[in-house]
Amino acid sequence: MNRTKTFQNIGILMLTFLMVFAMVGCGGNQEEKKWEEDVTAIMNDITTSQTDFNTALAGIQPGEAESQTAMLNAIDALEEDFNALKAVEAPEKYQSVQEEFNAAVDKALEGTAAFREMANNLGDGGDLAVVSDKLSEGQTKYEEFLELWQAAVNDLAEIAG
Repeated sequence: MNRTKTFQNIGILMLTFLMVFAMVGCGGNQEEKKWEEDVTAIMNDITTSQTDFNTALAGIQPGEAESQTAMLNAIDALEEDFNALKAVEAPEKYQSVQEEFNAAVDKALEGTAAFREMANNLGDGGDLAVVSDKLSEGQTKYEEFLELWQAAVNDLAEIAG
């Protein structure tokens, strides 16, 4: 799967997640509603951060400090948003789904770690072989993230249905 397709799929999964929440948001207790609201807000943040990351990735220019800084800033934002999702305490109804999302986030964070190593090699004196290897590794981890994420969204839809 090419890089563009992988990142487009991330956007599609985020939208799917938000649509599932539109269905879920009808009922439940206060704790469940708070979880739904918190996770929806974080998903919106992840979608924005992912867009910024995609823009930075498309603008990679080895040896250019601005390109490297943009990439590292985008990675920082993504990691912050993913960690915020992991920090959400799920009510009993959503506990298993939260665990699935956390497993998916762990893979995404492995991907961002690889992307960080890639970005660290974009500057002067960086190793372009490392850039290529880490880009590939990050993409692979993101593909694994997508599979886990899709399973979690499917399970959330089942709970909501």
